[in-house]
Amino acid sequence: MSTQVTLQPGDYVAMFWLEAVPAPVIHHLAVTLSAGDSEVTLGQIHFDSRRGYQPLELAFSHSGGRCGVKISAVGGSGFDGMRKSLSEEEKAELGAAPSEADALGAKETVTEEDAVGLLEGERNVNDISRFDHAVFCDRIEIRPVRLASVMVTGVEVDKVHYKPDETVRASADFRPAGGSGEFDWEAEEITETDSRRKVSSGKVKIVEKPVSVSFEYRLDGREFGHELKVSLKQGGREIHSRSCLFGVSRNVYRVGITGNGGPQDMRQFTAEKAAAIMQENKRRYANYFERFAWAPCDYSDLTPDTEIFYSGQTQYPGSISGFRNLLSEAHKAGVKGITYGKACAGGIAGFMTFQRHPEFFQIRPEGLPSEAMSVFYLERMLANDYNLHAPPSEGGWQHWASLWCDWSHDDTVIFGAHAIMDSIEMFGWDGVRWDGHFVGRQKPFLDLLKSKYPDFVHGYNIAFANPGSKLFLPPDTNDFHVVAADHGMLMDESVRDWSHSNFSPGYVRPFYEAICREADYEKRIGGLPLFITFDMASPQDRTLNVLFGLAAGQRYTYITSPGDFPFGPLTKFLTRYSAFVWDDTRRIANPESVIEVACQGAVSDAPWWNESVWLRSLQDRRQQLLVNLVNPPLYSNFAARVQTTAATLSNVTVSVRIPQGAVMERAFYLSPDIVEGHVVVSPIIRDGKAAIVIPRMRTWAIAVFETSGGPDPLFALTTPVEDAASVLTERAAAHEKEVADKKEKAGIGPGGKTDEPKLPPYRDYSRAQNSHT
Repeated sequence: MSTQVTLQPGDYVAMFWLEAVPAPVIHHLAVTLSAGDSEVTLGQIHFDSRRGYQPLELAFSHSGGRCGVKISAVGGSGFDGMRKSLSEEEKAELGAAPSEADALGAKETVTEEDAVGLLEGERNVNDISRFDHAVFCDRIEIRPVRLASVMVTGVEVDKVHYKPDETVRASADFRPAGGSGEFDWEAEEITETDSRRKVSSGKVKIVEKPVSVSFEYRLDGREFGHELKVSLKQGGREIHSRSCLFGVSRNVYRVGITGNGGPQDMRQFTAEKAAAIMQENKRRYANYFERFAWAPCDYSDLTPDTEIFYSGQTQYPGSISGFRNLLSEAHKAGVKGITYGKACAGGIAGFMTFQRHPEFFQIRPEGLPSEAMSVFYLERMLANDYNLHAPPSEGGWQHWASLWCDWSHDDTVIFGAHAIMDSIEMFGWDGVRWDGHFVGRQKPFLDLLKSKYPDFVHGYNIAFANPGSKLFLPPDTNDFHVVAADHGMLMDESVRDWSHSNFSPGYVRPFYEAICREADYEKRIGGLPLFITFDMASPQDRTLNVLFGLAAGQRYTYITSPGDFPFGPLTKFLTRYSAFVWDDTRRIANPESVIEVACQGAVSDAPWWNESVWLRSLQDRRQQLLVNLVNPPLYSNFAARVQTTAATLSNVTVSVRIPQGAVMERAFYLSPDIVEGHVVVSPIIRDGKAAIVIPRMRTWAIAVFETSGGPDPLFALTTPVEDAASVLTERAAAHEKEVADKKEKAGIGPGGKTDEPKLPPYRDYSRAQNSHT
């Protein structure tokens, strides 16, 4: 459906009143809204399962005259991992009678009007049955935000991510829209919600044709989201403005949004192809990528000897010039490249390392510890006889020949460190993500790398959230704390299987709780939490998967964005407001004792918030209380067939008790559900409490209360590290007692019976393995 309207030049918001039917089973619903220069595609999660039209907004600009407005929709049911059995919610719905709307238009004959409608390719609304998928539009309302006679039509920067103190190279485009003359232009940098710094200015003459200006400025030390706003002014009055967004951090993982790292086959990967991919990453706000298992050996050989080479773990075809093109073009766009690391040799290069340095590898009585080892395939690797992409019937093959390292002494670790450093020199990597590191011996590696490459970042596949448990426990308290320190990225791969029936019940609430507790512990020890998104899930479940993680302060990987929101792509929101999502926050203990949340339209216990309340420390003894509210779905298990979407909440009131001595300075809320991104509000102060109201909440919102003075921390905090240590100590004591009891029962050690000497096991012929005929 499309139409055109005549509009004056300026900025507008279009409100589309839509209904999707039946929303719970259109898993792949994609409704694209277009107006002027803007477009978003909204999925199933954005549509209330309750019947009735709902408002969906789109902000856009138009230079005047006829403006196109369009709605299009596609959809389908079914997805990988969908549960076959009926959910409890489905069983409850089975006895429900069809609604009046479902029975509309049950005609036995076809009229002339019906025939004309069919010939024109249209459906009569009265003929839509309960089994049809449809999106209805009631009306479109367009309201002006600001009219302008001249316009800023574009603002660009050269990179999507910078380090502090880097130089930003920017440009701005202007065009007449009925007016002309000489104007002042001003560029200001905005951080947090409204902290402003003027960075450039000048004059520009706009008459008949579009004009552009270019400028540079140097960043200061502030990290997280930056908005570069360029305004046109006349007589000190702002006429029009436009912005672009980018991230700033010394460690890219701190604001990390994963992107495309190029194809598996790099043999024909030119600089032009690399530039196209990296500019697309920049457009999607992706600021880093990871290259999985690309090297001849992930442990010992990350500097290939020949232009064309093959990776040891996966046999991916590689190219030295291809990887140099990849990293060079990535850095031009501000995208960081992360190499893959493993304390395990692989491929023929790894086995050659074993020949030269057998002391670097584990040797067990049963042989070398290997996940797979075939001499046949090793000989094919040695002969450079690779054939990855052909089917097996045509000789295609792939083989993971591996040898696990022995890192009980430093030489093994230092050798691996030099292999990484040589690769940095060859290609320009910005970090490494380990898929099995030198557990318990990582510190020598870190010390050596940081001495030469202090900004090189480190990540580890190491964490397990364990949904359903009541406490997060680290895999190893000693090593876990070492690799987390100074913003080590801590990846959780285990939760990728939580959604579907092959591996788990997929309960929704336990996932939310576990991902928050995991992040709480990891942030307390200096780490940056990150999880791998669901392997098999509906688009709605994958979006919820990400939103629950973001409410916890986690990063996510394996997808760039789960989809669009009224603000735009989710990654746009995360880039702008990363400070409120990914800063080093601490979790509030017993938040129900100091916070109250109430709303209209709630079904069940929505919204969820009590596991995701965080305290953020600012300068000048200021603190921010971040109340993350997530609107859960109306089904209890991920991957349910019928996915009843959440009910839209209205007038969500968040009330906070003000501690003695604290002053409530201001309050605001943020959400990708609103086109503005954030709204500053005046808190209602009454009876020692401060309250704000969020008029409408669809998926995720953060209510922020900023205070000065008072206690530090503002409220009591959780104690995740101490709680875990206590449990682990109790478990260790219980294990020691169990071992002691078994020894005593067997007559071994103190307390055991000693009246009869015990035979050594090999002389005890009562044992079946020692008996013989």
